[in-house]
Amino acid sequence: FNSQRDNNWVEIVLVMSAEAEITGLAASDGVAPDSDISLLTQTQQGNVEAFELLVIKYQDRMVNIAFRLLGNYDDACECVQDAFVAAYEHINGFRGDAQVSTWLTAITLNHSRNRLKQIQRRARRIGFSLDDPKETADGMRAREVACQTPSALDLVEERDTKNILAHCI
Repeated sequence: FNSQRDNNWVEIVLVMSAEAEITGLAASDGVAPDSDISLLTQTQQGNVEAFELLVIKYQDRMVNIAFRLLGNYDDACECVQDAFVAAYEHINGFRGDAQVSTWLTAITLNHSRNRLKQIQRRARRIGFSLDDPKETADGMRAREVACQTPSALDLVEERDTKNILAHCI
């Protein structure tokens, strides 16, 4: 993480670590985490530092996944941060049917897809002025406003429809 969001993420991890120390759930309780399942189990039991180790282990992989989907590093970092927060909040929802990495990847992908949809919705809503010139490969061009009168095809179809209705009546 290399942006302002990095500081926020570090802040979250530090706050989580501080909470662990305050509640007496630090990793110095004699349990040596040796696998993802062990770390996850410790996190479910309240050991925040165990989750911190999972974050450190998987954050680069998750950022790569999110970046491939979003194409923007800052969005990817923010999305992964949201995914890890969601994973922590729903840590007891891990059923053990898959590996921890698969579970974290699914959460990251879901958050990335949601972010992508949000970005696409915003892009559709961005307005523009008809007075502003449009940039093309040839340079700047004035925008042309569509004509409000019906096209020749519309007039022919309307005439044919009226003739058919008149014949049927």
